[in-house]
Amino acid sequence: MLMQMLKWRRGGGGRKVQNCPNYRYDNSSWGSPNPFSNLFGFTLVELLVVIAIIGVLIAILLPAVQAAREAARRMSCSNKLKQISLACHLYHDACGVFPPIGIKWSSLANDNYRRGWRVMILSFLEQEGIANLINGGGVATSAAGNPAWASVPGGYDKVPWDTDYLPWKIYINVYRCPSDNNALLTGSGANPNPASYRGCVGDLSWSWSVYDKLTLMRGVFDNKGRNFNDITDGSSNTLLIGETLVDSPTNGKNVRGGLALKMDPDHTPSSCYANFVTGNHNIYATSTAGGWFGRRWSDAVPSQSGFNANIPPNGPSCSWSGDTNTVFVAASSNHPGGANCSKADGSVAFYNNSIDHGNLATNANCTTQTGSPFGIWGALGSVNADN
Repeated sequence: MLMQMLKWRRGGGGRKVQNCPNYRYDNSSWGSPNPFSNLFGFTLVELLVVIAIIGVLIAILLPAVQAAREAARRMSCSNKLKQISLACHLYHDACGVFPPIGIKWSSLANDNYRRGWRVMILSFLEQEGIANLINGGGVATSAAGNPAWASVPGGYDKVPWDTDYLPWKIYINVYRCPSDNNALLTGSGANPNPASYRGCVGDLSWSWSVYDKLTLMRGVFDNKGRNFNDITDGSSNTLLIGETLVDSPTNGKNVRGGLALKMDPDHTPSSCYANFVTGNHNIYATSTAGGWFGRRWSDAVPSQSGFNANIPPNGPSCSWSGDTNTVFVAASSNHPGGANCSKADGSVAFYNNSIDHGNLATNANCTTQTGSPFGIWGALGSVNADN
């Protein structure tokens, strides 16, 4: 043992140390092992290479993570559409018809049948708390807790833009698509809370200023309520609910989620395409709804509660002048490539932006024409297109 220690002490000049497994060389002049001789470090070049590799991996993985998240949001959107569609079916079981697009619920001059279909199905969506609040009336429905509140039971004296009516201000999650960022923002003032999902009114134009003409609408949603017998094209071939992006509260110029206030007098869907900024089909050049499009979930007017099946998904929406006049509303979403819609049988499908939409230069004013001039998309939106 002593001889081995002396041999180890005498080792020097870089000679290999045989009896010390922890050190490869003895580089000290006294023969003692150098504890730092076996340690290695990164050069700057090596460090930069590692950082570059990590950056490439992140660049590869990040889109996959985002795609996975969007797939989850799209699935959640489909589930919500399914829930709303089943609620409409339950309403049909209870009342004999699908909910009408809107009903008149007060004697106010500006009511004009503006209680929307989303209010009517609350009890069938496990939203009894809100439904009971509306039916109960009184001071409890005052957002400000006003003791002098005079709301009668059923909210029959409250218009959808009432700024102090609590039910209109309640966040209803099932009415909001998780990919619709603007729908996740709580509203304010006369635009209390938005909704992403709308009822299909068919392939023709519609105007709230002539409410009686809504009987000529060819979608499941009209002004009286249709039953399954009215859907002669078959419930599996007819759209029921679709998604439309909510307008930005600060920027109404976005084509998806915005409403251009300009349309030609011939009521052709193609006129909506004339409102783009030159060279940019994502921005409107004309005046727009300015932040209220889709921001009143209880309202039944065209700008709030319905969509048309003529302009294909994620196309432009436009109005003759305002929220109650002739309107074309396109289905739209932040899901890549199209939008989700449910059908009258309760099933949900994804419809591509490129779906056949026929001739958009055709007059789409309310008529009794047979067949849809707007291709497969128009036929899906109609209860009796027969094509």
